[in-house]
Amino acid sequence: QVVPFVQRLENLWAEFQSKHGTVPMKRNEWKLFRMRPDNFPTIRIAGFSMFLVQHRHEELLPFFMSRIERTTPATFEDCASPLTVRSFGHWSEHYLLEDGGRRQLSDLIGRQRAFEIMVNAVLPVAALYARKKGLEDVHQNILHLYQTAASFEENSIVNYMKKQIKKAAKGKRSIQYVQGLIQLYKRCTEYNCADCPVFEKSMEGKN
Repeated sequence: QVVPFVQRLENLWAEFQSKHGTVPMKRNEWKLFRMRPDNFPTIRIAGFSMFLVQHRHEELLPFFMSRIERTTPATFEDCASPLTVRSFGHWSEHYLLEDGGRRQLSDLIGRQRAFEIMVNAVLPVAALYARKKGLEDVHQNILHLYQTAASFEENSIVNYMKKQIKKAAKGKRSIQYVQGLIQLYKRCTEYNCADCPVFEKSMEGKN
């Protein structure tokens, strides 16, 4: 039995594809292995699509710039809140288009993911725009947010680096500090700095 929601999407896709000649991804190009279901690309696409629909009548850059201008380190998390998207319709019960309905209700884009999008995508673009337009006060405020706003980013790299650098595990750290931890990890593992204790620890058990 074809799910009505899926059938509607297939019809819309067929119409779009005939107009624009879009080549669909192959089945083996979808990467789901070793991925938490809530991180499936289908869930992310559904969440961001809803976000775009919700803001279809406004320009996104001015929307975020107006919020960033009046944001302080203490209120930065609230600045990212418009990026959260609650589950709706089909995606309240499914991870994929047809998976038997195994999903429990949770946000499509949650608090942590919204924060990460704000830090890794919105703020860099806003900083570049402010610098190009000569908005020095806004640019300085963005830099101040990076340096002082608490980071809520949690992933395997951050958790690993906190264990390696004991000081990093004490309390909340700034966005800049956590981004530095991630960059340090990537640099150590990419350049094989064998004389670095962090790299040495990261290689334990991999040989």
